[in-house]
Amino acid sequence: MFENVSLKWKVLALALAGPVVVALVLAVQQVVQLSRAGEEDIVHQGRAVVLMAEAARDEMSKKLSMGIIKPFDQLETREKLLEAVPIITAIGMAQRNAEELDFVLRVPKVSPRNAVNTPTPLELAVLKEMKEKNLKEKIIYEKDKIRFFRPIRLTEECLYCHGDPKGAPDPAGGIKEGWKAGEIHGAFEIIASLKTAQAKILEAKMYTAVETLLILLIIGGLVWFMVQRAIVGPLFRIRGFAESVAAGDLDAEPEGNFAAELGVVKKAIATMVDNLKTKMRETAEKKEEAERSRVKAEKAMAEAEAQEAKTMELLSKMQRVAGEASLIAEQVTSAAEELSA
Repeated sequence: MFENVSLKWKVLALALAGPVVVALVLAVQQVVQLSRAGEEDIVHQGRAVVLMAEAARDEMSKKLSMGIIKPFDQLETREKLLEAVPIITAIGMAQRNAEELDFVLRVPKVSPRNAVNTPTPLELAVLKEMKEKNLKEKIIYEKDKIRFFRPIRLTEECLYCHGDPKGAPDPAGGIKEGWKAGEIHGAFEIIASLKTAQAKILEAKMYTAVETLLILLIIGGLVWFMVQRAIVGPLFRIRGFAESVAAGDLDAEPEGNFAAELGVVKKAIATMVDNLKTKMRETAEKKEEAERSRVKAEKAMAEAEAQEAKTMELLSKMQRVAGEASLIAEQVTSAAEELSA
């Protein structure tokens, strides 16, 4: 089937095959990069929310240790105590920043005092992994969301409510767990939906597809123009030249300019036609020479036949004269014999 396709379409297909493959590969790579960039951007934003919260926690801890903030045991009410806890302030700041970015903030914790922070099986497994491997962060990519975890390590001020003695009531109304500074029992968790990112990625895919199509159309137009001008057009002119020669017009000349290999083909055909004209001219000259030789031969033959006729006539006369001479001789001899008798 392909062998019956016109040469110009074959050339065009071969010329476009490379750019099309390259464009498709680049488009796929760009889409993949956009997807990765979108996910990385979400992770960076989630990390920034948590780092800002940690920075606020560290600053409050510093002010607390410097005495700028009243020590916990000097605060009169539970509400004031909770507002003075650095991690509570950090969580509040993270919550506000997460909402502005359409993120969901969770603070899963082992033995939570707030039921909202009760960890799911997945979160509990992550907390265990971060504690065992001493991870600084953990990222989980799901089909429709990304989960970013960063452990919350206990600091000295945390032990006011969560330290020793274990089992004793703490000022906030809970029971002390006997935990130590540096331990991990909870984490910041940023849950980012991929719907918005996927919508942006889809938009980018459409833009990439349109851009790729336009580029291919431009390349196709340029290739078509170049193929038509540099290959197909000259080939058609060479074909017309060959057809004119085949029809008997040996004085035909190829029109237009021919470059590179097509110039070689045009020169070869023109040389072949010139050689053909030379051979035909030589053949005509030899034919004329042969015709002249034939005429000469026929003339020589006629002259030879005429000479032969004259010779035969002379020979006949000589034979007749010889016969007559012989008769005369016989008569003379007979007369001589009669006289001698």
